[in-house]
Parts: sequence; structure tokens; C-alpha cells
Amino acid sequence: MERNIIEKNEEGIRCQSNIVGNKIISNTIINNTQEGISTYEYGDNSLNFLIYNNTIAYNTDGIKIDGYSSDPQVSNFTICYNRIYNNTDDGIELGKSNNTIKYNNISNNNNRGIFISSISENNTVHHNEFIENSINVESQGSPNWFNTSTAGNFWADYTGVDADDNYIGNESVTCPET
Repeated sequence: MERNIIEKNEEGIRCQSNIVGNKIISNTIINNTQEGISTYEYGDNSLNFLIYNNTIAYNTDGIKIDGYSSDPQVSNFTICYNRIYNNTDDGIELGKSNNTIKYNNISNNNNRGIFISSISENNTVHHNEFIENSINVESQGSPNWFNTSTAGNFWADYTGVDADDNYIGNESVTCPET
């Protein structure tokens, strides 16, 4: 799905079960009463999904990825180069899944920039800009990575030290756990 304006629906884009190799690229997804983009897995495989270069704003959740079966294969989703802002709940919500989230601008979301549930693990979150979200990231304790070996994310509210002025903080940012 490419280059569409999707607005004023219940859900902007909904993908459900056995989602393999789909791409959502360069869309404007705004003013939907629930999620801008939602994927739900009920037992089949959902793999290798790309969400790239979209504007996702003024929805309840910007992007929601979730798996409901006992052992879903909701993995290898790449969410990159999107502008995700002004959603009334979360910018990105991850249920039972493992994904890569990189190079996004995630700002001004009323609840959280990213919410990662306790059953979502092995997500890699790096090179994103977190600006003016009520809570930038909340992870419920599952193992997730918020950096690579060379860089992490930009946190507008970062109060740590950048001793060499390279815009990479020298102190870790702790993501709240619930």
C-alpha cells in the first residue's frame, strides 16, 4: 500500500493473520478513531512487514502490533523513517512481537511514545527521536534493546552528560518499567 491519504475511519489500515512481506509506504494516516495502522495475529505467521516513511497522526494509537495466539510468529517487522505524532494514546504499541524500530520521529503522543508489553521481546529500538511525549518509552520488563553498538536514540528530555559533544549521551537512559 503506497501513497494514500487515509483519514476519518475507525482504523486507518488493519492487517490480520498471515501477513507476510507486506509494505505500507509513504502514506498519510490521520484522524482515525482507533489505530492508524494495526496488525493482529490469530495463529498464522506474520513476518517481514515494512512500515516506512508514513505520517501517522491524530489517531488513538499510531501503530499497534499484536499477536493473540499462544505462539504467534509476529516478527521481523521494520518500522522506520515515519513521523508518528499527536496520537491520543501511544505512538507505537507492541504486543506479542519482536521488531526493529529505527529512524522515526515520535513526538507529542498523549500517553507514551512507545509501549512494549511484557510478552513482547527482542525488539530493537534505535536512532529514533523522542520529543515531548508524556512518557517517551514504557517497557514492561521484557528484554528489548534501545541502542546499537554505536548509537541509541535522541531523547529531548535527556539530562545526562555528553562529555565529547557528539550528541550521544554518555549516561544510559532508563526506560520506565511497569
